[in-house]
Amino acid sequence: MLQSVERNDSEKKAPVEYAEIPAAKPSVSRAKLVSKAILQAVLAFLVLFAAFKGMNYLVNTKPEVAKRPVTEKSYAVEVSTIAQGDYTPSISVYGEVTAGRQVDLRALVAGEIVAVNDELKAGGIVAKGDVLVSIDRFEYEGALTEAKANLAEAKAGQIENRGRVELEKANVVRAREQLDFAQKDLERAQGLLERGSVTERTVDERNLLVSQRQQSLEQSIN
Repeated sequence: MLQSVERNDSEKKAPVEYAEIPAAKPSVSRAKLVSKAILQAVLAFLVLFAAFKGMNYLVNTKPEVAKRPVTEKSYAVEVSTIAQGDYTPSISVYGEVTAGRQVDLRALVAGEIVAVNDELKAGGIVAKGDVLVSIDRFEYEGALTEAKANLAEAKAGQIENRGRVELEKANVVRAREQLDFAQKDLERAQGLLERGSVTERTVDERNLLVSQRQQSLEQSIN
């Protein structure tokens, strides 16, 4: 009796949980979907097959169109008799005439321009040898005269320098000759000194003379 009371109390206290069991889908609906898809595919194939057959029938049973015969075209033209001769066309054009070539003119000397050729302009015609521009000759002739004078002075200086060079060459030759004579005189004085014919003072004088001649030769060369 007590067990039954306790069981009833525990059953009252503990809540009862119920699990929902999913209902099984019927297999009949799946079979209907498969059969419906197969039916649609068969209908689409039948429609395409019927369209292909109908197109072939229309192509094979089309009526032939009669071809238009080819005819030669003729044109009406104006004819005239050909006569040989010279014909010059008259053409009216508008524009600006420019020179095919251009050249820059530069004077070799500086100065004031005193005259200009009348044809030295746009469209003018000049011939070979024509004077285009005249420059004042005063400055040019003055510079030319001065240059000629400087040239003459330079030539005179050159001649004078050549004379000096020749003179210096002659001085060098004479200095060498004098040096040779002084050295020979020194050698003789040294020989006489050994024999006792001259004194040492004479030898010293000859040695000093040789030194002077050597110095003079070096100055002439330099």
